[in-house]
Amino acid sequence: MTRVKGWKDWRCSHAASLLTLLAVVPGFGVAQPLRPNVKAAPPKINVEDKDDICKPGSKIWVLNFSFKEPRLITVDIPGRGRRLCWYLKYEVVNRTDQPHTFYPDFELVTQDKPGVYHDQVLPKVQEAIRQVEDPTGYLDLKNSVTIASKPIPPSKPDAVPKAVHGVAIWDDVNPDANLYSIFVSG
Repeated sequence: MTRVKGWKDWRCSHAASLLTLLAVVPGFGVAQPLRPNVKAAPPKINVEDKDDICKPGSKIWVLNFSFKEPRLITVDIPGRGRRLCWYLKYEVVNRTDQPHTFYPDFELVTQDKPGVYHDQVLPKVQEAIRQVEDPTGYLDLKNSVTIASKPIPPSKPDAVPKAVHGVAIWDDVNPDANLYSIFVSG
């Protein structure tokens, strides 16, 4: 399980802490150089793992996960009206030698105004986010369902990584919430 802490006020330097994604993968690769505003979540060993992710032949594999700080967007959602939605744009890179399917689960937990919110697939919101984050469609942003439709292809060492880009979306988050955590698992 992964956790991001931060403040809703994006100007605050505490906007998000490092996010770590743990899954099952043999070994992990070299960190890629990041673009501005992108935070990496390097693979780490989980104390509950029965095998070491660094050992050759490990039964545990880990995907590399990076993300941009959560953002807000207002969208007119059919059947719900004009809504303020939170979203997290992320990318996943597979540095193993085999393709692996990523079944993400994103949970936003507000701490100052207690609430738990699960990622939702909202096509109208996803399209509005695509227009802001990927207007050319080059990144082919996926949601939590479509990212799991095909395995994440492996990236060769010392080559440009084959990143798969996704977006997690939350609707109905308490507008007065300022302190939150985001848990990512998959």
